[in-house]
Amino acid sequence: MTVAAHQPSRAEELPNQRRASLLALWTGLVAAPLAWAVQLQVGYAMTAHGCFPRDVPLQAPLLSGLRMGLLLGSVLAIAIALGAIALSCRSWVHSRPVDATAGRPPPIGRDGRSRFLAASGILTSVLFLIAIIFETSALLLSPLCGG
Repeated sequence: MTVAAHQPSRAEELPNQRRASLLALWTGLVAAPLAWAVQLQVGYAMTAHGCFPRDVPLQAPLLSGLRMGLLLGSVLAIAIALGAIALSCRSWVHSRPVDATAGRPPPIGRDGRSRFLAASGILTSVLFLIAIIFETSALLLSPLCGG
C-alpha cells in the first residue's frame, strides 16, 4: 500500500501571497470596453433622434440639453475606465507571488493566469479609455447636427 505524496496547497506554497479576486480580475478586463460600447450606442441613438427625428434633418438638436447629456455620459464612461485601470493595477499587485524566505518573487507557477488577466485588464482599459477620450473630443469639436 502506497501513501500518496502530500501536495502542498497554494496557501502552503506562498504564505504571504495576497490574492486578486476573480470578480476584480474580470471587472477590470471588461468594464472599460462595456463603458465605451454603451457610450457609443447611447450617444449615437440620442444624437440620431435629436438631429433626424423625422424625414428631414434638423440644423439644431431637437433636445436642448443633448450635448450636456452626451458629455455627462462621456464623463461617466471615463470614470468607469479609470476605475477599471485602478482595479486591474490593484489586481496586478495582489497577484504577485511573494516568497518570504528569499525576499524575491519565486518562479512563475500556477498563478500566472491571474497576472495575465490583470495585465490584460490594464492594457484593455487604457486602450478603451483612449477611445472614449477620442469620442468625447469629437463631441466637443464638431457640431451635433449638420449645421
